[in-house]
Amino acid sequence: GTIDPNKIYQNNTCQLGDHLILTKPLGVSIITVGYSAGEISEEAFVKATTSMETLNKYAMDIIRNYPITSCTDVTGFGLAGHLHEMVAERFSAEIQSKNLPYFDAAYEGAKEFILTAGGQRNRNYMEAKMAFQIADFGIEELLFDPQTSGGLLVSVPAETAADLLAELQAAGIPAQDFGQVIEKQDKELIVY
Repeated sequence: GTIDPNKIYQNNTCQLGDHLILTKPLGVSIITVGYSAGEISEEAFVKATTSMETLNKYAMDIIRNYPITSCTDVTGFGLAGHLHEMVAERFSAEIQSKNLPYFDAAYEGAKEFILTAGGQRNRNYMEAKMAFQIADFGIEELLFDPQTSGGLLVSVPAETAADLLAELQAAGIPAQDFGQVIEKQDKELIVY
């Protein structure tokens, strides 16, 4: 294929003050593992499968009309790993856990220690780079959970974040503005 070199979205070019938007809920690996073990409902599994089958094209058709500074899809490194790449040792990021999009069944499953090997590898790599200001194991596991066909993670200037989020949500995309790029701190990702 070919690509216009002036229209390449990079995964490590976020800017100070940018808002962070994620277009799909987290937790598909926890759900698929839990479903395989008979610990997660078929209803939750169907929701996760539907999310995985939904193309990121629909979100990108909207996102490309905004001045995003950085973009990547969330896959095997989990949200924490991909956000680590995005801040690229130049910045840190604040994560507001109450604004994270995730499947409730995955959150409940994580609290019951339905874990994945990939999630534990991600934890081993990222945990020292993170500061958790909340005591919530379920949220921790969602941040480390590797995603199959995960959503798009974009950084966008603060002044356009609300408009982008509103347009994504109006199109039925379960996007959330969950954090912000801040000046570099001792820890790369700070979770509130």
